[in-house]
Amino acid sequence: MRPTIALDVAIVAANLQAWRKFAGVPVRPVLKANAYNWGLADVVPALDPYCDAYCVADLEELHDLRRFSAHPAILLAPVKTDDLEEVFALDGVPVVETFEDVAATTAYAARTSRRARVRVGLMPAAGFSGVDLARLDQLAPALGACPCDLELFTHITSDTNLHQVLGRVKQAQRMIRGAGGKLLQTDVFSTAPLAREGVVGDTVRVGAGLYGATFGGRVPGVRCALRVSAPVVRVERVQAGTRVGYGDVKVEENGYVLVARCGYADGLPKGLAGHSDILSVGMQYVTQRTSNEHAVEIELLNASVDLDGFAARAGRDVHEIITSFGSAKTSTVSV
Repeated sequence: MRPTIALDVAIVAANLQAWRKFAGVPVRPVLKANAYNWGLADVVPALDPYCDAYCVADLEELHDLRRFSAHPAILLAPVKTDDLEEVFALDGVPVVETFEDVAATTAYAARTSRRARVRVGLMPAAGFSGVDLARLDQLAPALGACPCDLELFTHITSDTNLHQVLGRVKQAQRMIRGAGGKLLQTDVFSTAPLAREGVVGDTVRVGAGLYGATFGGRVPGVRCALRVSAPVVRVERVQAGTRVGYGDVKVEENGYVLVARCGYADGLPKGLAGHSDILSVGMQYVTQRTSNEHAVEIELLNASVDLDGFAARAGRDVHEIITSFGSAKTSTVSV
């Protein structure tokens, strides 16, 4: 007896279409970490008819994607200069950060008689790819001379740095164009800032939003794609004051408590205890108040649940919720 933890890929595909309608610009699904641990093999076929390009973390993930889709793929992290040609051959769009990267891109274009497509980024915080404005100013003439089409990208890493980052983006655009660079697209927003602020740039990246997250923004048509249901092990009639699970949690009034097979070993956060009738969350079992003494199953996540609200009640980041349940999935992806 185990919980059912699944993904409704029809809703994932519908969510992508809802984000496209909301954004009004091309939306690139982010498939990092094997599609947030839910599996490229199941997620990509659902998305492929509705997108023109994907985002992956690195060259290894680009190779994995090529088993399921021929669409172009944007790399979010830089690769070694020696690996750029392999990225181009796989129809990937790599990040360039050095003069060596630009020289290798120029050599590739000359050898193949093809204009390369590359990304140059503004680093918004330590740990992210990209360069600062001073470094970009140095690189801009080389990029202008390189036979390549450019994308400018960055990340919004904090609500408080939004306007500062957008100001830097405008400066970077002027630098690149002033040096003769062919800037085709600007890629600034991912799921959270897109939902809260609307569109900035010519394309957007959506990752957690595919699964139903909107980070407090209202995006019509986006629903939770995760399905988590737990079989009920038993239902007990208890008196007010009865202890439940570990610790000092007590039932506040006479009634029924059910025990269901789903716990934090299955990705269910312990922080949900005390919310939505859930009394305790153990490694394998959850206890919950119930008015149905004959309950056989409880649904913990479905299309009607606000995924962001679920994460907030659990005290967890919504990305953690998505990837944790993805790691613990127990059934084939539903359609």
